[in-house]
Amino acid sequence: MTSFDRIEGATAMWKIVVTPSGGEPVEMIADNGINEIYFQVLIQIDSDYPATALQALQPYATVGLVMMNDQLWIRSAFFVDFSNMHALTNTTRIAALAYNAYRDGVRSLAT
Repeated sequence: MTSFDRIEGATAMWKIVVTPSGGEPVEMIADNGINEIYFQVLIQIDSDYPATALQALQPYATVGLVMMNDQLWIRSAFFVDFSNMHALTNTTRIAALAYNAYRDGVRSLAT
């Protein structure tokens, strides 16, 4: 994690930036405030490229897509009670890797 800033007004939500090895920095929202049972990370993506997102996410079994407020997001989460700190680092890293794969897919469409 290269930065970690609390989002004002939210119960337990942070804006974080993760830079996986060999990848570009990825900004995401980390959230544990909905029910404090699950920890999730969310990365907003362009809703014009859902097929590209689905293709990019195929190798990442713990990452999916969600719609919230008519916006498309990459989402990864873990169950807090049965996890350790590795779950946090693995979840943020895998989401960043999945987003970088999505970003590469979108860029390849433009060329």
